[in-house]
Amino acid sequence: MTTDKKQPIDIESEEQFDKVLAAAPGEVLVDFVLDGCGACEDDAPKIEALAQGCDVTVLRVNADKVGALVDRYKVQEFPTLLHSVDAAGMTPKKAKNVEPEDVIKKLKCTR
Repeated sequence: MTTDKKQPIDIESEEQFDKVLAAAPGEVLVDFVLDGCGACEDDAPKIEALAQGCDVTVLRVNADKVGALVDRYKVQEFPTLLHSVDAAGMTPKKAKNVEPEDVIKKLKCTR
């Protein structure tokens, strides 16, 4: 399975999430969204720009499809964007809640 950094990777299962996370080469962003969430839709272009212009793997988790990950990371509102500098070591304790605008300042981005 490849980890294409040009588009967010839509996660369909907890197993897929774990495999993609283990294979990611470095920093990772996990975008937790919910169907019908206006703020999630508003943030989508920002998240896609991060995926395209930054040295980071972006995973999109739809809470309606993969509720186990919502529980694992204790996500309580949507959208929630979590960042980890080490994808392979990303745990709920190490993941940090961030805003899209702040991420671009922290990551190596071309945009």
